[in-house]
Amino acid sequence: MILVTGSTGLIGYAASQHYLDKKETVIGIDNDLRSYFFGKKGSNKWKASILKKNKNYKHLSIDIRNKKKFLKFLKNMEKKLDLLFIQPLNHLMIGLRKSHLQILMLMPMAL
Repeated sequence: MILVTGSTGLIGYAASQHYLDKKETVIGIDNDLRSYFFGKKGSNKWKASILKKNKNYKHLSIDIRNKKKFLKFLKNMEKKLDLLFIQPLNHLMIGLRKSHLQILMLMPMAL
């Protein structure tokens, strides 16, 4: 089972599609914050709708900026997850240092 944060964003959506194409189970987390900044036309809910058509996809609307709540969620899921695809919130890793999880973090590159 793979957990993807930002699952309806540019990178997260591509990652979710990639793992679903490989018949993996994907839990996608995205709270559609884009709609807050860009309005209804900027929403990525349409991407969530596409992903939800796959029986191996489960979508959760969780705000990962709430570090305490998100880390509690991760700790509960930790034994079930094989990969955590997280971008770019390295401050969340504090509570997972001893984890068996493979963690793929994407960090923005400076130009």
